[in-house]
Amino acid sequence: MRTVSGLTTSTWLILGALLMPGCANLASKPEPPEVSLAGLRFVSADLFEQRFALRLRLLNPNDFPIEVRGMNYKILLNERPFASGVSNREVDIPAFGEGVAEVEVVSSITRILGQLRHLAVDGQGRGPEQLDYRIEGGIKLSNWAAKIPFEYEGKVSLAPQTE
Repeated sequence: MRTVSGLTTSTWLILGALLMPGCANLASKPEPPEVSLAGLRFVSADLFEQRFALRLRLLNPNDFPIEVRGMNYKILLNERPFASGVSNREVDIPAFGEGVAEVEVVSSITRILGQLRHLAVDGQGRGPEQLDYRIEGGIKLSNWAAKIPFEYEGKVSLAPQTE
């Protein structure tokens, strides 16, 4: 029987057959989790910096669990940068399931003042009726080498509620 590096050809074939199913999951790129904003609260502020806690809902569209090991993200309000952050908190999401990542973002006083200027009421007492926001970033999975990008857009009504 022929040998390669001390192993027979049949041993190599058996090893290859055993490793193939494990490689199948690694060969195809996982679909990115759907990321949406589940909550936002003020944490702290000083003259130059403001911190907010975000709750990001992560939906796994894959038929296998994913292990989120890190994220980077930024929030844009009305297409203007507002806050950004990174997190190394781990979130394990079951196949076709969901998880919540509790993370922080940091904003600066200049970004907040720019947003307030945009939201200001005009001379006729009218301001914008809605606030558009976008969350974008990248997710690092434990079993995938590259970061997977994500993006989510939403709207918040600023119009007075009438009944």
